[in-house]
Amino acid sequence: MCSAVDGSMSVIMTQSNFCNDKARCLIAARKVSRIRDMEETIRTLCETLRKVRSVPSHFRVFAIGENHFFRAIDGKYSWSEHFNEFGYADIRVFDRGLILAAFAKLELLVNETINLHIVNADSSKIDDLSFIVNKLPFQQRIRALKQFGLINSSLERKLKDLAASRNQLAHEWNENSAKYRDRFLQDDESFELFSANFKRAFESLVKLYQQVQVDVDYEGYLREIIRELEKYSDGEVQG
Repeated sequence: MCSAVDGSMSVIMTQSNFCNDKARCLIAARKVSRIRDMEETIRTLCETLRKVRSVPSHFRVFAIGENHFFRAIDGKYSWSEHFNEFGYADIRVFDRGLILAAFAKLELLVNETINLHIVNADSSKIDDLSFIVNKLPFQQRIRALKQFGLINSSLERKLKDLAASRNQLAHEWNENSAKYRDRFLQDDESFELFSANFKRAFESLVKLYQQVQVDVDYEGYLREIIRELEKYSDGEVQG
């Protein structure tokens, strides 16, 4: 934890611990700075794309900044503001369609985290890897995140419990039969816990993806894309 040291007798810290904490604080500060840099890079990428008539079909990007996310695939791109509010991760009513739609976004986060962790920013390999990852049962993808050391056991269990309820909602004839941790999901108390844990898991995965971006210098890859786009002074980009 990063905190100020006031020098009073109430603060007792060895020199070694102080150095370790200071080092952790510096690392954390750099990570925050890199996430803010990513936010600015996403904005610059969007502004650059507005100047061209099409998105090169070979560009494959999924990036998360401080307040926005950006995705480009198959010659199309999209971005969303106020990403840090997680509005679509806030499930307030028991509705099969809404829950499955929200879970699809969580599943995307898991898939893209695995992709980025394994192949870094090499988009030429991500398509091949995505094909394989998408064939895996979701429970195995969660296990992979744990095996890679990207999530802890607590988040792994949380994701597996959420996935079990999602599978029941997707396949049961009557959604009222779906359960969350051995209790019917439609029950008020059970659904409230499910919703809270879903949002916490979603936020954890967003922060994880932001961290992996920093680890692989994904922002550097986006800057290369921007430079490539800027080469086309006539505003025409061939896919």
